[in-house]
Amino acid sequence: MIPAVGDLVLAFACESLPDPDAVRLGIAPDGSDDALRRRVVSVAMVRRTAAKDGTPDLALLAIPKPEGAFAPLPERKIVGSFLAGIGQRRPQLIGYGSHGGDLLLLARRAIVLGIPARGFFQAAPGRSGQPEYLSSGADCSPDLAERFADRPFAPGEPVPPLRDVAAACGIPELSEAFPVPASADGEGALAACTARACCRALTVYLLWLRMAAVAGHFDAIGYAEEQELLRQHLMHLSENPAYPFAEPFLEAWDALTTAAESIGR
Repeated sequence: MIPAVGDLVLAFACESLPDPDAVRLGIAPDGSDDALRRRVVSVAMVRRTAAKDGTPDLALLAIPKPEGAFAPLPERKIVGSFLAGIGQRRPQLIGYGSHGGDLLLLARRAIVLGIPARGFFQAAPGRSGQPEYLSSGADCSPDLAERFADRPFAPGEPVPPLRDVAAACGIPELSEAFPVPASADGEGALAACTARACCRALTVYLLWLRMAAVAGHFDAIGYAEEQELLRQHLMHLSENPAYPFAEPFLEAWDALTTAAESIGR
């Protein structure tokens, strides 16, 4: 399931919008490869770092920062910064449906945009040519959909909906509470995409935490302490208007926790 908990863990999610340049380049609008027709506009991650004594620290991060989500960053900056950070720091990268979804999209957009990302594309040991972070079953990039289903998924193959898996575990998934405006452009669309990415990253982190606890990496007290650490961080973020999802996420989390307890979970 989750074989180990790294000193640096990133639970991530990204959001994309239609790429207007695709039409200008003559790319057919009805194809199946999102990497040719959509641009990445936001990447969010929950970063868990462990000190030498094992004390954890959490931070919710996003590119662009929620405080600056009114001013779009060039896609090259978003994708390049994220992949460069992965290549340099080599975290345990946690996603959901990521090997055929978010992570694959980021990798392909790097190719489309010609972004150097040597560290990220480093080959897996013993698997010449296959990037380790894109390898199904790799411990450096657990895809929680694969770990939950106990099998890999082909690119484009539907995975169990994150919302359903999370809800069954008493974890909220609020990305749908922040719909992208129909125009898919401007300040409102970017802010919605950033909020959606942050919400999914939070959900992915909590699901990873649950699976890591089930795998024996946290006992009951440690698991409760890890959850409380995230609650406190969200309470702090809820005081900042740039994080409109923080308070609703906490409220939904409390409601699901109460519901789970009422049925004996």
